[in-house]
Amino acid sequence: MSKFSIMKPIDKAIIENVEKITATNEYQKMLDTYNSWDDKIQSAFKGGLIFLVVFIPLVLILIFVSINSAAKERLKIVEDIIATGNSIISSSAEVRSISNRYFGRPISSKSAFERELVNSLPSEGIDSAKILIGDFTVDEIDGVNELRAELKFSELSSENLFGLFNILALRQKMKMEEISIKKNSETNLLEGTVSVLHFSPIVEETYE
Repeated sequence: MSKFSIMKPIDKAIIENVEKITATNEYQKMLDTYNSWDDKIQSAFKGGLIFLVVFIPLVLILIFVSINSAAKERLKIVEDIIATGNSIISSSAEVRSISNRYFGRPISSKSAFERELVNSLPSEGIDSAKILIGDFTVDEIDGVNELRAELKFSELSSENLFGLFNILALRQKMKMEEISIKKNSETNLLEGTVSVLHFSPIVEETYE
């Protein structure tokens, strides 16, 4: 009921304005001119009015549809960019998590490996002079550094040897592939070799 009450004043205003226009002299002159035209001209005029009445709203509708479609396309592009960014961030976080789990500290040379050992051995009470690095290779494979080395140890107690394995396996995240251990019958200390495999990310050089 309220809907009809709202539309009633609008309909009344439209009817009143139409009546005012039809009562003017200009409208009567235009109507007389129209009546004086040939039937073909009147038909063409009616056709033109119908065309304008239909064509103009249609053009406006097409413009709005085009604008709306372009806006939706831009919105989709933005959403795709955001989704791709989130995916990259998520993948990067996952890669970092996996890298931290399986990769050790970056080691790209024999001297870097020596420094890692020298800095780590004292915490286990091991004299760094009793650990020597033999064969050593490091290669870039599938975007990571693959290090292979043979360590020669001598005059180590059982506790020292356990500490060395702790450094290599837990701290440096190295895989011990081959182990050879002998006991010196005179000193009761241990000597031998251990071959290790180590993966680390490649550190990109920065230039300032």
